[in-house]
Amino acid sequence: MGLGMRDGLWTEVNPSQFGHEREALDFVRRLLPDREPWRAWSNFTFIDTNGRPAEVDLLVVAPRGLVLVEIKSYPDGELDGDAGTWRWKRPGKDLRSYDSPFLAADGKAKRLKSLLLVQRALRGGSSLWVDAVVFLSSPQLKVSLRDRGRTGVFGPDAPEGTDQANRLPGVIAYLKEVDAGQGAKIDRPLSASIARAMEQADVRESEQYRNVGQYRLVELLDEGEFWQDYRATHQASRVDKRVRIHLRNRAADEAEKAAIDRAAEREFRLLTSLDHPGIDKPDDLAPNPQGLATLYPYDPEAVRLDHWVDTHPDADLYTRLQLLRSIAEAVAHAHEHGLAHRALTPRHVWVADPDGSPAPRLRGWGTLARDTATGSSLDGTRHLGHLLRFAGEDAGPYLAPELRTVPDASGRLADVFSLGGWRTCC
Repeated sequence: MGLGMRDGLWTEVNPSQFGHEREALDFVRRLLPDREPWRAWSNFTFIDTNGRPAEVDLLVVAPRGLVLVEIKSYPDGELDGDAGTWRWKRPGKDLRSYDSPFLAADGKAKRLKSLLLVQRALRGGSSLWVDAVVFLSSPQLKVSLRDRGRTGVFGPDAPEGTDQANRLPGVIAYLKEVDAGQGAKIDRPLSASIARAMEQADVRESEQYRNVGQYRLVELLDEGEFWQDYRATHQASRVDKRVRIHLRNRAADEAEKAAIDRAAEREFRLLTSLDHPGIDKPDDLAPNPQGLATLYPYDPEAVRLDHWVDTHPDADLYTRLQLLRSIAEAVAHAHEHGLAHRALTPRHVWVADPDGSPAPRLRGWGTLARDTATGSSLDGTRHLGHLLRFAGEDAGPYLAPELRTVPDASGRLADVFSLGGWRTCC
């Protein structure tokens, strides 16, 4: 079978580095119609109207509208879960838990639509429809997602006369549906306007955004409003690091940009004074066009605390208490050095569990503060709005009430309050 959609209609902005993703893209390209108004762009990065970057696996222009396709390939095993959390069970390996990728894909689709509609080629096109779907590309994966977890989730189309692979509807069949009721129907002129808007939006793969010093960003691991975590590989030694980029271009004004820069510098300068196995210690601070980047050791086996709890429902009380004790000891070590996290949540603790003895490591120190008694000039973020935005909106229930009314309240007490609230998590 040929390539399907020809170059010019299919634009490979950047070659995929992952075999499973290349196979999934080839599958879609072979089966999409090779005619306008159909178009597609694969593997690109865009900067939204608020300065926040996002990576897209595939964007398809179809008669029904634009569809952002998030590709996930779990090669074997079983996938279950709901609208919030997915769990991947692999033969002979530990259960892994993930946030549902549909939520992030849907957010990216909305941000991309807003970006395109401010371009000259599409001004006034408010009825443009941009959908998001997740493509589970492996036919060997058993999918046991609950009904709400299947929202926007598709698999590879099975040959005619056979059951759908993955027990999911086929992604190609979905893309070929025509439903003008969802928004403006895409014809050839509008498709051409969308292509011009993509060019005007400067949708491309920029090398300067992909590099931090001698490291190349290869995989997005996690993100918040003001930061993104990547796995990055050294271009010579091939050693991996976790790189946190502090997104100053996400700021609303110069004052907020300065606050983001200060948070990055504070995190690096103060954490380098700590030496504790329960605290991730940065190796370096380097520039990137999006903002300062902090480099940390990378552990491929570490998972977020809330995901560890989700995949270890049978962990005994002793194991759970030991885990909480280890977290508390790491916090106490920071306090002994006059430092407080102030926004501890399960999202800021990652757990490595290689031998059944979970070992936590504290991350996300953007809200870090040093006790004023130490005489340091590096103050922590004081404004609650900034604090929440650095920590994430889901941090609210774990924040001490005093931080809402007395921003200068002791950071140590704020950490004690957060740890006390974890009884509902762990």
